[in-house]
Amino acid sequence: MRSSRTLRGRLVWLLAGVAMAVGLTTSCSPTWDVEQRETPVHVWLTAPELARSGGTLDALIYVGPYKVVQGPVQFAQGGPTVNLPTLFIRAGNREVSAVIDRGRASTKSTVGIEKESWIQITVRGNTVSIRKTEEQPSPWGGR
Repeated sequence: MRSSRTLRGRLVWLLAGVAMAVGLTTSCSPTWDVEQRETPVHVWLTAPELARSGGTLDALIYVGPYKVVQGPVQFAQGGPTVNLPTLFIRAGNREVSAVIDRGRASTKSTVGIEKESWIQITVRGNTVSIRKTEEQPSPWGGR
């Protein structure tokens, strides 16, 4: 009888020790990783040539699996940039693709998202460029 109480007592102490160890490791470490958080990504479409008179571009833009816009994007006179809908996505590498005027100009690029970011897609003539920054860029698309 005595040996079963001793065995039970040791088992209780062992389980208590494991519980304490688990509690200490979970309470002393963060509960999230950068890769598991969602972060805001602002997508801007910039066309400096349309700022003079205004106009429309047909655009198809994806950030990773998220379609940001498909269809006409209206630029007001004097405004070189249109702020497209903000995405909230997990941090990590994402492919950005842009097709302008049904293929007149297109590009794609992989960007790393770690925290709040701006993706600026700039159209100049028949070229499109993608730039990611972690600070709000110039609405004129400067480098």
